[in-house]
Amino acid sequence: MRKLLFFVLLGITAVFNSCKNDLEVNAPWKDTTIVFGLLNRSDSTQYIRISKAFLGEGNALDFAKNFDSLYYKTSDIEVKIEEYKNGNLTETYVLLADTSIQKEPGIFNSPKQLLYSFNTFGADALDAAATYKLIVKNIKTGNEASASTFLVANPLITKPSEIEEEVRLYPGGRTAFEWRSSKNGYLYEAFIRFLYKEINPNSPNDTSYKYVELNLGRQTSIFEEGTVPIKLDADIENKNIYQALFSFIPQATAQNPAIRFPTGLEFIINVTTNEMNTYINVNQPSNTITQERPQYTNVTNGIGIFSSRGNVSRFLPFNENTLDSLQNSPLTSGLNFQ
Repeated sequence: MRKLLFFVLLGITAVFNSCKNDLEVNAPWKDTTIVFGLLNRSDSTQYIRISKAFLGEGNALDFAKNFDSLYYKTSDIEVKIEEYKNGNLTETYVLLADTSIQKEPGIFNSPKQLLYSFNTFGADALDAAATYKLIVKNIKTGNEASASTFLVANPLITKPSEIEEEVRLYPGGRTAFEWRSSKNGYLYEAFIRFLYKEINPNSPNDTSYKYVELNLGRQTSIFEEGTVPIKLDADIENKNIYQALFSFIPQATAQNPAIRFPTGLEFIINVTTNEMNTYINVNQPSNTITQERPQYTNVTNGIGIFSSRGNVSRFLPFNENTLDSLQNSPLTSGLNFQ
């Protein structure tokens, strides 16, 4: 029995001694293309962000600061977008490397960033009836990532109506904001901007144009064919706008003089597809103890999102009585509106 126990222990020791002490944390590197792009018919230039997954020994945050870790060499990939109508290829756009838009500081390399762009104005404008396919080919590895999207039409603002020429912003009143859904539109985001001009009396040439923006939230519509009226849960109470002005605009004082001229309200609607809505929901921070979330992508042989968006806005100047209210309201009287 003692001999048997000895041989068992010897066998266990041999197994453990034959194991490597090195732990392989990183899997073998694989070329993974990361895509983020939203086409917009209203834009004259379209931008697509194309990057790559990175892997290496050491701190991942250090790799994120390295430009070469994030982006392909421009000579290594080909990027194009194909336009299809009724199943037929009707146009091909070749995208070029673009570093004209700087990135704000953060975890990843900045301010320089690499995007890919193409012009869509005049004869090259995007077609509302077409489908667009993005193709990213890695010349060195042969990997080809692709994704397709239709276009979102711009929604139609119905309130305030087109016949209205001024906006009345009285403290005790309400401001109506309503729009009709757009074709292929699913997720809507509404904003109101209070626009004003600010002048420093000590330096009359020091003039700036500013605004206070109120995010009115998001709403979804199951009717992706458009023309369905969408209204906020309630009209905006004007007192909330006055409170926002009080909170975000500094008081005019002798030490901080400012002459301000309110110009009007801008009503803004952003809209995107159901796919983009899913991407947003999947990637938003978790509010549960389960932090692991499924990954959503519509990119074949890659990860990310390629979809479309739309936007529309309407500006209305203030009437004279609104200017009087802004000057005399307890919340805004110290802002020196003229």
